[in-house]
Amino acid sequence: MRLAPFFRCGSVFGTVCGLLATFALTLHGTAQEIHTTDGVTQFVPSKSVEFKAVETDPNFALPATQDEFPHCLSDGSLVLHTVDWEALKNQPKGAFPKYNQIVTIVKGKTERTILSTSINDLTDFQIVDVFPADSGIYFLLQGTKEQAGERGEGKSPSGIPLKDYRYYVARFDLDGSYKGATKLDLDCDLSRPGRCDVRHMVIFPSGDMLATAPDPDTSTLRVLYLKSSGEVVKQIDIPASRRVLDWGDAHSGPNLEQDAKMYISSVYFTPVGNNIVAWRSNSGDPVVEVTDGGGVREVPIQIPEGWRLADIVASNDRWVVHFRTENTPPTVRMSEDTDEYFEVHPQDGSLAARVVQKGDAPLSIACESGGTYTSFKMNDAGKMVLLRGQ
Repeated sequence: MRLAPFFRCGSVFGTVCGLLATFALTLHGTAQEIHTTDGVTQFVPSKSVEFKAVETDPNFALPATQDEFPHCLSDGSLVLHTVDWEALKNQPKGAFPKYNQIVTIVKGKTERTILSTSINDLTDFQIVDVFPADSGIYFLLQGTKEQAGERGEGKSPSGIPLKDYRYYVARFDLDGSYKGATKLDLDCDLSRPGRCDVRHMVIFPSGDMLATAPDPDTSTLRVLYLKSSGEVVKQIDIPASRRVLDWGDAHSGPNLEQDAKMYISSVYFTPVGNNIVAWRSNSGDPVVEVTDGGGVREVPIQIPEGWRLADIVASNDRWVVHFRTENTPPTVRMSEDTDEYFEVHPQDGSLAARVVQKGDAPLSIACESGGTYTSFKMNDAGKMVLLRGQ
């Protein structure tokens, strides 16, 4: 998987730490006075969300770690991306990793496990991104259908020429059956910086897709709208695509290329209902809402003064935004002092309500559906428990 901010990669659980927030909040009856970065002062109501552990089967346990922040389907089902470490130990040397798995959790019980090793129409691949949707579980892959050969210059560890790799999207039905891989109409040259660096993907209900990709010829980031067939039909303009990216050349140090890769990786997609919201983590950039079909709307989010946009939570009927204090590094674990969630009006990006977690509060929120919040945390016994909040 890709390099990502603290709330998107690795376990989000651990020792709570952080710096004292500089949030300009003043109690005023049932609302709070909030100063925003655009110079506006407003009173925002608080919304209490009471979290409780979901009753589970005594033999059921969530994975202790995950490689990706959890996703949710529209019915609130929790989807975790974890690693099959046993398969990793048995992986042949020199081969691309094929040990990822998807575990879908519904009402505290494991409904199914989907292994990427079931992708059988590609001879070699590595996983770039994973996106769970109501229509299935999707893997974004760098892969090939060419046969392995002798290793050598200009070849992958499997002995396949680097020029023979392309991007594919492999889909599984939610029942776990594999449906095949679709080749995307995207350039890929693993031997050249910036020529094979698609980072994130999201799927619309129709099967159309958005993906982030670099354009080294223009030194920019691109957000591409693709049909379900893999054809690119348009480019979406977002604030992050207006910055020049320097990929360097053969004589440049590795930091230039690494900075460009990290910038591309900082642009994410969040499904909200039938639409997709594109946003850049750890920034104050406006977000861009893209409709199924390619309609575009740019919305400036009202960010509290001293804070930055860290994440947007998957939802079916509202925008739920995670803010983090400006003076807290992305690698620092979440805490009540450094992290806040707000419901935001999609129409203009203004703050609608501050989410106050009560009960068995998880700090991190995985998704929202119809007013119910879903997450999970580690209990005192060291077991992961599923949480619902209303």
